[in-house]
Amino acid sequence: MKLQDIFDHLSHGELRNVFLTDPSRGELTEENKKQLLTHVRMGLTALHTRFFIKEQVHSLVLEPGETRYVLDLPDLLRIESVKDTEDNEYLLNILNEPESLHTPNYRTLVVPASLDATMLLVTYRADHKPFGTEETYYPPNMVDIDLPPMYLEPLLYFVASRVMNPIGMTEAFHDGNNYAAKYEQACQRLVNDGYPLDQGYHQDRFHSNGWV
Repeated sequence: MKLQDIFDHLSHGELRNVFLTDPSRGELTEENKKQLLTHVRMGLTALHTRFFIKEQVHSLVLEPGETRYVLDLPDLLRIESVKDTEDNEYLLNILNEPESLHTPNYRTLVVPASLDATMLLVTYRADHKPFGTEETYYPPNMVDIDLPPMYLEPLLYFVASRVMNPIGMTEAFHDGNNYAAKYEQACQRLVNDGYPLDQGYHQDRFHSNGWV
């Protein structure tokens, strides 16, 4: 998907009032372009956080006597699962289970002192591929957006809500809140269609391994 695809959708249909253009030229100003890119970046992160869109695997070398590891990964959103190099998967965030690994925050992994492994493979939910302010000077059809097409609709509503919220009420109707509600509805439709919020590992693994 290209940034131009997003701009095209924002400039047509019910979102046409959200597309910030120079009225005299009918196109984005550089300042409005930067503003929209900020909203797009926030929307991409919101969707990658909410849905399990992209995963990465990080090899974590364990140190003797060390049980707490901070994963300094710029695209890390949430640790999803942990395996060893022999493909044995470990329990994760199971309360009152001494063999379980835990994540006290999104980028910290605590392993039991008794864990018999020298390396772990940490699967994590990853953020979108970043793009910086220099992209504001590129033609929109040259800027890649790291998002599968089925998530485009909620992204557009997210951007619309962010743009319209500062405007507030117009004749007892709040455009920003309206688009925020449409964003939630679009996300719920994706859930209903089977697009995953998470891996669904923990509950199934806990039962299949015979812990209960």
